[in-house]
Amino acid sequence: MSELVADSADTFSPVVQIDPSDIARRHITRWNGVQTDAVQVLRHEPFEYGLRASHHLLIMTECAERYDGETLVEGLPTSTLQNFSRKLSLVPAGHRFFGWQKPRLLTRVTYFYIDPRGPLIDPELRFAETELKPRLFFFDKDLWETAAKLKADVAKLSPYHFVRAFKQSFGLPPHRYMSSLRIEQAKSLLANPAVSVTQIGVNLGFSETSSFTSAFRKHTGLTPTAYRRSLE
Repeated sequence: MSELVADSADTFSPVVQIDPSDIARRHITRWNGVQTDAVQVLRHEPFEYGLRASHHLLIMTECAERYDGETLVEGLPTSTLQNFSRKLSLVPAGHRFFGWQKPRLLTRVTYFYIDPRGPLIDPELRFAETELKPRLFFFDKDLWETAAKLKADVAKLSPYHFVRAFKQSFGLPPHRYMSSLRIEQAKSLLANPAVSVTQIGVNLGFSETSSFTSAFRKHTGLTPTAYRRSLE
C-alpha cells in the first residue's frame, strides 16, 4: 500500500490521512497549542493511514483489533500486533507514521497533535529542544487518564475553563503539572551517581546546566547537587 503524507502551511492542518477517507468519522478540535482528532471507523473494510508532520503526535487507541496489518513509526521495527486496544503511541515531530489494517473490530482512536512551543508547556523546560524517542503500543495509566481528560476538556471547554478543570483534577495548572513531572524524573535520575548533573539536564531538555539548576531549585528549594547529596 502507498505511503500517505500530509503537508500544509497551516499550523495544525496536517492530520493523519486515512484512505478511503469516507471509512471514518472525525471530530477535530483545536485549542492553545493542542489539537485533538477523534476518529471512529465505520466499516469493516481494509484502510491505511499515515502522517509526517511538524508537531508531536500522541495516539490514544481506545479500540483496535485487526485480522491483518502493520504499523510503522520511523525509528522502530514494524509491528504486526493484532490487538492494540487501550494502547498509546508517541510519534515525535518529523517522524513518519504509517499503517494499514483489515479490522476485526471498528477502530476508535484519538490523535493529539502537540505544539512543542505551545503555551501549555513551561518555557523553562525547553521542551521544544528536547529530542523525544518514538514509542509504539505502550500503556501508562497516568498518561492515559491525562489524555482522556484532555480529549473531553478540549472538546467542550474554553481555555479558561480547561485550565480550571485541569487544576481541579490534578491540583496544578497544566504548565506547572508538566514541570512537576519533569522535576520528578530529574529526582530519579539524580539517585544514580554515575550520571552527571550536566548530563541529566541535557537528557531532560535543558540546553544549559544553569537553567536546569534554576528550574530544579524553583520546585524543590535545592540545587540538583544539593539534592543528590541529601540522598547519600
